[in-house]
Amino acid sequence: MCRTNDLLRCDHIDRGNGEQRCGPLNAPNGLDHCESAIFFAQGTNVPGSARVTDQYISTGVRVSGAALVALGLGHAASGVNGLAGVDANNRVDYSVPVSFDLFAPRDPAIPATTDYFAYSPDLAGSSNNNITISAYALDGTLLGEAKYVETGSFSPGSPLSISNIGQFHRVTVVQTLFDVTSGGIGIDLVRFGDISPVPEPNTLVLMLALGALAALSPRRK
Repeated sequence: MCRTNDLLRCDHIDRGNGEQRCGPLNAPNGLDHCESAIFFAQGTNVPGSARVTDQYISTGVRVSGAALVALGLGHAASGVNGLAGVDANNRVDYSVPVSFDLFAPRDPAIPATTDYFAYSPDLAGSSNNNITISAYALDGTLLGEAKYVETGSFSPGSPLSISNIGQFHRVTVVQTLFDVTSGGIGIDLVRFGDISPVPEPNTLVLMLALGALAALSPRRK
């Protein structure tokens, strides 16, 4: 199983022209400048340039309810930046769910699923905030949840994850905030297992029909 799809890795990476920029890995549609990231504090205004939505759609992931925030060197698991929730007033709010929906890479019209999701929170911890990762089927049915308490013991090498519940299409990360000044609540180094496109109904019928035809074909002696 592939578990190396780190989507939000903000390090100094080579963009191919000798220039070093700070930005998330695999972001062909934008977010390749540190200037896109905003101050991380709860209640910070979120401009459109900091919203994270379809920047990763070419890799099969659409993000909802998130902004790119500058967590700071030594705080972000990948280097500098991470994700925070955004409320209805376009302000940073770590208690707002951040969602990840899966689609066929390079074709957002085709939904997809995976069996593994994980991320690394920021490295400043001990907030005792509750974190719930929920996974949903294509029809919106809740398939399972994984719950964590932020105790300051998280590390990039031990990401928060959900798996072993079958294939899921959407994941949400929800946090109950007791302390908005402590860390451990930013989202970084997002990982997925293999992303599998879901066949359209007509394609599925054709596959079944061909399978039945093959089963009925006489064997040669």
